[in-house]
Amino acid sequence: MRNIIFLHAFPLNSKMWKYQIENLSKDFNVYAINYQNLNKEHLKNYAEFVYEFCQKNDIKKAVFVGISMGGYIIFQMLRYYKNLIEAIVLANTKASADSKEAKKKRFELIKRIEKEGTEFLIDEYIVKFLKNRDKEKEKFIAQMIKEAHKDSIISMLKALANREDSIEILNKIDVPTLIIAGKEDELSTIEDAKIMNDNIRNSKLIIFENCKHLSNIEYPEKFNNAIREFLK
Repeated sequence: MRNIIFLHAFPLNSKMWKYQIENLSKDFNVYAINYQNLNKEHLKNYAEFVYEFCQKNDIKKAVFVGISMGGYIIFQMLRYYKNLIEAIVLANTKASADSKEAKKKRFELIKRIEKEGTEFLIDEYIVKFLKNRDKEKEKFIAQMIKEAHKDSIISMLKALANREDSIEILNKIDVPTLIIAGKEDELSTIEDAKIMNDNIRNSKLIIFENCKHLSNIEYPEKFNNAIREFLK
C-alpha cells in the first residue's frame, strides 16, 4: 500500500489529522508525525526529524501532506530529502517567507507568551482557523493547543519567523502536487495558493468555499476525497 505522511500545523499536533486517519487508513499506510514539542528553532531540524522517522519506519517513498507549518516542512524536505517524496499536498500554506511585519508580529507574540503563558492562544487562533464555528471542533483545537509546551511554542514561532523563502524552488518541483486553499483563509491566502499553482508544473489547485485555515478539520470529507482523487 502507498504511504501517506501527514505534517501538522502550528501550534497543533498530529491529532489534527484524526478525520484523515479514520478515513484513509483503510486504503493507505497512514502516518501522522508529531513535532509539537520538538523544541527546534529551524525548519530544517523539523525536516530532519521527519527524515529520521522515515528511516526508523523503513519508509522509502511517501506522499507528504502538509498544512500550514507542515507545508513549510515539505519545502525543506524537497530541499534536503527529495528522494523520499512520491507526491505532495500543500494545504493552507505558502511558499514565501515572513514579511518584516509578520516577523515582528511573531516576536511580539513570543514576548506575550513569555509574560502570560499560552492559554490566550486558543482564542487567538480558533477565530483564524475556523470559518464555521463548531463547539466540538473548537474544543478539539483548544485541547491540542493546551498540549503544547510554552518553550516549544516559542521555538516553533522562531522557526516560522526565520524560515527561508521557497518561491525560488517552486519551478524545480517535479513530483505530482495538489494545492488546497480556503477561500476565507487570512493566514495563507488564495493569492499565496495561486503563486504556488502558477510556479509548480502540472500542479492542481482546489479552493474550498466558506473555509478558513484548517480545511482538513472544517471539511474533512471534502479534504479526504480530494486526496483520494489526487492519488488515483
